[in-house]
Amino acid sequence: MNSSSIYVSRKAKRVTKVLQPRKHRVEIDYVVNIARTRWNDGLPIELERLALMLVSYSKQLNTNREFLNSYCNNDHESIKKIRIFVRRALDKNGMTVRKKTVSQSIPKNWKEIALTSSNTIRETFRNAGVSVVLSSDETFIKFHESSDSCVAPVGVKRVGYSAKEKNKSGVTLLPTLDMTASRLLPPLIIFKAKFGSRLMKKWSTHTKSFVLFTETHWMTKQVMLLYFEYLMKFYPNTKIGLIIDSAQQHVSNQLYGWLQILNEENKYGSQIYLAFIERGLTAIYQPGDVTINKPLKQEIRRQYYDFVSKEYDKIRTERKINVSREQLVTFIEDAFNRINSQQVRNRTIAESFSICGLNPYSDDLTAFHRHLDSLEENKCYAAMIEKRTALDLK
Repeated sequence: MNSSSIYVSRKAKRVTKVLQPRKHRVEIDYVVNIARTRWNDGLPIELERLALMLVSYSKQLNTNREFLNSYCNNDHESIKKIRIFVRRALDKNGMTVRKKTVSQSIPKNWKEIALTSSNTIRETFRNAGVSVVLSSDETFIKFHESSDSCVAPVGVKRVGYSAKEKNKSGVTLLPTLDMTASRLLPPLIIFKAKFGSRLMKKWSTHTKSFVLFTETHWMTKQVMLLYFEYLMKFYPNTKIGLIIDSAQQHVSNQLYGWLQILNEENKYGSQIYLAFIERGLTAIYQPGDVTINKPLKQEIRRQYYDFVSKEYDKIRTERKINVSREQLVTFIEDAFNRINSQQVRNRTIAESFSICGLNPYSDDLTAFHRHLDSLEENKCYAAMIEKRTALDLK
């Protein structure tokens, strides 16, 4: 029988149907209340962030086991389902998601360039006899810029953000992937402050991550030199193959000269051999971009929103999101530790070098060709946008 049909008396003049209470009412109310409150307070929230806050709230509440089992497992399927749940809750309650567009360009012959460049990198490392293969690529975490999308009432014409943050500048984060060990090295984190200041001295004894400071929080040639020396110290008496992108501060005769001096000094018995990903193609065959950056950003954001969820009442009162340097470093370090703990089982970091055609110890390029063949122009653009966009924690 059709579920919309019911049996009634022939004499009945009116037919009513008692509606069942909506499933997961508490969770829906939380989503709608947060979205509306944030909008009214001038703090419009992004869809993904609202989903993360809902997961954190549900875990703290710990009363709806069905919801927790379906939406809060922190795997790919659960993340997809929680986003759909939040979007539907918003749609049914007069809220929607507004999103800006982003456009970037890639070379038309990107596939041929990737094949040629990856072959050059493999040959360079084989000829040098490197025993450690690393790949690093900068990503950014911002506090001060507005999100690309946020939740707002349907029909509203202007979307603004009035909250103030204590941390006005962002940080540069440099994940380094070790192919053989299939792990992330301790993160390099660059904050905004005077290079060589007392803050650098204060953080010089911190061992869980490599914390530096520059006037703009961007990567500089001086920081790259310190990073090279850090790698040599981390891998003493080793020939190191390092893959980086072709950013201006990397492709520099001055930097090459400094690196040559470091190699000749032989302070730690190590040598670094550089190789470069072609401009515009980091999202195509840079191991970090292809495999790690997205889950790493998701984990950092999850750490952040667990913190925000616990501090939400205080944030509303003070209208400030207060995150210290120490707290942010903890978010990042915990995210790196979580990724590394997963590598014991899945070794996705090691596999990413084969997927990107950058494993100098193997001539089997099946995974690389399959990866390139799976891409098309639209997917390449999408990858550029998703993986190269800074992680905005606001």
